[in-house]
Amino acid sequence: MKNELLLALCLAGLGRPTLAQLDPERLNFGLTAGVGLTNLVFKQDGKKATDETFSPGLGLRLGGFARYQFNETWAVQPGFELTTVRSTASDGFAKTRTSVVSVAVPLPVAYTLPVGERAVVFNAGPLFRLNLVGNVKSDAFSQQLEFSGANADYRRLAPGLQLGVAYRIPVPRLIGSRASAHDDREVEYIIMGIDGTVIETVYKSKSTYTYKEDLWSIVVRLFWNFATDRRDNRGSKM
Repeated sequence: MKNELLLALCLAGLGRPTLAQLDPERLNFGLTAGVGLTNLVFKQDGKKATDETFSPGLGLRLGGFARYQFNETWAVQPGFELTTVRSTASDGFAKTRTSVVSVAVPLPVAYTLPVGERAVVFNAGPLFRLNLVGNVKSDAFSQQLEFSGANADYRRLAPGLQLGVAYRIPVPRLIGSRASAHDDREVEYIIMGIDGTVIETVYKSKSTYTYKEDLWSIVVRLFWNFATDRRDNRGSKM
């Protein structure tokens, strides 16, 4: 524990001058909202039940992000999102539904491919999921999932990987814009787009947890990027 604290303090000390050198014109903020398929499989005695079928559920994702553009191509885009994971198990007679509410912190690196005034953005990086509450429910019972202690059903902190591709579209900012009818150069833009494929999976490890270590989600999200650099807003090169 002492070593981990010393490492955190060292990283914080090294990061302080770096943060001071960041160019605020390259820093953007945005919001995301999405829906997709998610899955979390139950297991018994360390194995997936053979007499049950599992189907993914409908999960939600809502949050925000900060994007720092190093150059016209590369950026880093940490985020903070509230997520839900749902799945259903059926043995032919009854159904059991599992749901988990979590906070997800993605830390992806983004690669931008300009397409005129628009752009395709590929991103990949680690994601850390902090499970807050969970529930297992059927017609016969309902119980809360435990994420800590000797009888934990699943991990409290689930590290993983997120991959995605987004399509950015510049949209004129109608409120607070300095635009005039005759000078298009002064139009301020925001970036709207769709994360067409956001795939997430957790790091798998051998464990005695009740729920199998193969949580995953495939999400389609809308995002709004409120950029500070007008050139970036319009999708042009920096």
